[in-house]
Amino acid sequence: MSLTTSRCTPLRANQKRQLRGAQIGYVSQDPLSNLPPAEKRRAAIEEAILAHRRVGRKALRTQVLSLLAEVGIADAARRYHERPAKFSGGQRQRVMIAIAIALNPSLIIADEPTTALDATVQASILRLLKRLQRQHGCALVFISHNLRVVADIADRIVVMQHGQVVEQGAARALFDAPQHDYTRSLLQAGWHPRAPSPFRYDEATPLLEVSQVSRSFVRPRGSGRESGCAGIGWHQF
Repeated sequence: MSLTTSRCTPLRANQKRQLRGAQIGYVSQDPLSNLPPAEKRRAAIEEAILAHRRVGRKALRTQVLSLLAEVGIADAARRYHERPAKFSGGQRQRVMIAIAIALNPSLIIADEPTTALDATVQASILRLLKRLQRQHGCALVFISHNLRVVADIADRIVVMQHGQVVEQGAARALFDAPQHDYTRSLLQAGWHPRAPSPFRYDEATPLLEVSQVSRSFVRPRGSGRESGCAGIGWHQF
């Protein structure tokens, strides 16, 4: 495997450490396990920078605040000293992305970075990764089992089975004309970006129709019933 003009394998342990962070950024699936809850979140970003560069305290603080703002952490100066336990899953993942881009790497590896997030937060993290990839001019390797996410973010797709590459190619071509049986089985079992929707919307057909709804209540001391409503109905389009 090669990165820019350097071969990445085989490398000694100290050579691998020089690559990590400086040339290769990493975003994990579970940010909480990679951000010690008792440490202030700035500490993890500072550690990533100081592992490769000598930076004064004032310049380091400025860089960390800039990174937090870049990944969309609101009011970064006020939250500079807060611990990861006070942040939501999406905010923790933004901190992990800040660590990944701290030294302007040539490559970012994002390993299932949206799996633990709800759909709304997932979309915002995908937009952030795509924007940062364009702004920093780096390559992005996005690892996922979610075909919907892959279709949204990938230019090229590599399909792996049992640790082996079985197919690769441009995203649109692979979705439209998969060549390998495993790729076809994935698409058949999952989601296709141009698959017809099973739902057909017709403005003349109500989504929900309710008719003849009645409700009555027992009067105090058993003196019969009182009608609250009778024969109510509605249509929801």
